[in-house]
Amino acid sequence: MLKKATAGLLVLLALPFLANAQYDPEARKVLDAMSEKYRNISSFSADLTQTLSNAGEGLNETMKGSVSVKGDMFLIKMGPQEIANDGQKVYVYLEEVNEINIDFYYPDDSDITPSKIFDIYKEGYKYIKLPDETVNGKVCHIIDLIPEDDTGGQFYRIRLAVAKNDLMVQRYQMYDRANTVYSFTFSNVKLNANLPNSMFKFDKTTHPNAAIVDLTN
Repeated sequence: MLKKATAGLLVLLALPFLANAQYDPEARKVLDAMSEKYRNISSFSADLTQTLSNAGEGLNETMKGSVSVKGDMFLIKMGPQEIANDGQKVYVYLEEVNEINIDFYYPDDSDITPSKIFDIYKEGYKYIKLPDETVNGKVCHIIDLIPEDDTGGQFYRIRLAVAKNDLMVQRYQMYDRANTVYSFTFSNVKLNANLPNSMFKFDKTTHPNAAIVDLTN
């Protein structure tokens, strides 16, 4: 009960700060430079660490995997799940049930994906620059993105850590209304990697015994 009360108090204390978040010109300067950096990168791959935490629920889970991004396409391998997006279709492999789900990709402005996180600030968000922090051994700009419409979305804050020396995103964190923090940290980043388009859709032969649920037929 004490943990839940403390977590609730922290959220209440944060609300006035979030309400006062504006369009900080210093934050915008960093975000624009970061976005320009990624626009000049044809593709990248990286190791990815995902952490889910919720102090009130005693939740602290970490999974390690990888991410590859090329334009609007991406491939995430995380634990028992793989998600591929070739720009037209989304392929999700679930190891637990040995099943591949295929569906059309319907872009949504509210989606937060590895290929959109670098431009998401440009519409629908306020932003503010916070004190620097060290992430992955690098001194980083810390910038909060606050939805302009805070009434219905799942996440009330996205926090970016952008390295000051090379403008690469080291980590992004998403805070939901159930007080859960989804943290994604990049490491061993390889820029302009040679990523064939074919890697962003599942080769069914790699999972020969998996059941196929194809919703595009």
